[in-house]
Amino acid sequence: MKHNNLLVMATSLLLLASCGGGGDASSKATGLSSGAQEQSSSSSSSSRTRSSSSKTSVSVPTEAPFPTTLPAISGTNVTSISGIRSGGENDAVANPGFLYEWHGDGASSNRGLAVRLNDPDKNLYPTIYPGSGIVAATFNPDLSHDYGLAWGEDCLWAGYSGLYGPGLNAHRGAFAGRYFEYFSEDPVLSGKLCSRLCAGMKERGVYAYLKHFALNDQETYREGVCTWANEQSIREIYLKPYQIVVEDRSAECVMTGFNRLGVLWTGNHGFLNTVFHGEWGSRGIAVSDWWTGSYMNHVGGIYNGNDIPDGTSVISSWNNYKQGHPAFAWAMRESAHRILYTVAHSNAMNGLSSNTEVITLTPPWIGKLNTAKTAVDTVFYVAAGFFLVSVVLYFTIGRKKEI
Repeated sequence: MKHNNLLVMATSLLLLASCGGGGDASSKATGLSSGAQEQSSSSSSSSRTRSSSSKTSVSVPTEAPFPTTLPAISGTNVTSISGIRSGGENDAVANPGFLYEWHGDGASSNRGLAVRLNDPDKNLYPTIYPGSGIVAATFNPDLSHDYGLAWGEDCLWAGYSGLYGPGLNAHRGAFAGRYFEYFSEDPVLSGKLCSRLCAGMKERGVYAYLKHFALNDQETYREGVCTWANEQSIREIYLKPYQIVVEDRSAECVMTGFNRLGVLWTGNHGFLNTVFHGEWGSRGIAVSDWWTGSYMNHVGGIYNGNDIPDGTSVISSWNNYKQGHPAFAWAMRESAHRILYTVAHSNAMNGLSSNTEVITLTPPWIGKLNTAKTAVDTVFYVAAGFFLVSVVLYFTIGRKKEI
């Protein structure tokens, strides 16, 4: 049985970390407060930052990207888990994102209950659900929980363990392009309803990525936009719904935003380590929004808690961190730890049986540690044996001579 993309990423991080690496990225955490305005405001450039002219440091990789849409099931491309088409990043709960599965040797094994049980409806699209704003308008936590259970059932049916969503950005005005995906202008209402929804999904073994973390409250020109706010408004308005869900342990994964906090990209800012993991105690994964490879810094992201890119990154950017950067090696190990922890506590474990082959890999540093331990143990036992022999000889031969 082969691992999914997440486990491949975790294994890669562990192997890279065990070979050296690690260190301080050029951008450090700078705290939460990134400006003096009381409410969030944004400055944008005249052209979108994804344009080729804005890519100044990282080339577009040639390797195949991770999946961002649901794969084919028996020849039919299921493109939505919410019923909202997911043809691109700008489409709703859509882009269900890192939705993982176990791949067997057969063309359709372990693809989800629809295929494994040969459901006669396996070629149909999943259920169409209402937008999050309508859910919030019900003010009904129990209904939101049932809603999450239904999402979880669809994920089991289609064979997926994670969902890019729900969205928790704020309704700050009437014209943002993805308000159908977010709950409300009230951070407490958003957090409470989303928490119950995610709890329902979790009961079916599905981990939710809350997005877009954080202050990504506009759609147009959001890629690289500098967002400014003071710490009070950030905590009381823009982080509050995420905090409620994470501290309830309903969901512990997030997708970081395209935007910057101040002048630092959200995945490189540092609040993932200080607030998300440090204060709220999250044990989950932080994934970037679609990887642009321009202003996003992969090394800085790993160092500051953004575990994986949504897409592909140029690993050659890590070359300077192969030796002499133990802090970066430790950060990679922590990312791998969070990835493995999340997958191990999901429905990705469904289907394991007595026929499952478990392969144990021993990292080189563990082998060296075991060798050193054996050497120390050998020296200790030899010394202890010599001491015991000396004591015995003293009380036998030595005493006889005295008599």
